[in-house]
Amino acid sequence: MSKKTTNLLGIIIAIIAGTYFYIALCSECSSKQANTSTATMIPNTGKQELIKKVKEKPELTLSTK
Repeated sequence: MSKKTTNLLGIIIAIIAGTYFYIALCSECSSKQANTSTATMIPNTGKQELIKKVKEKPELTLSTK
């Protein structure tokens, strides 16, 4: 085999192996289980508290002397 043939064969094998591992390990289409996400929703009260604090402060005015 020439160097060119060996390089092309290596590229083709890498593409096939990458596709196989993507489908086997990462892709959702090969997942046989339902979505078992363990994410928990945390209420975002920090933003609301910040808005309350800003509304309670009087507006700042700039005066020129």
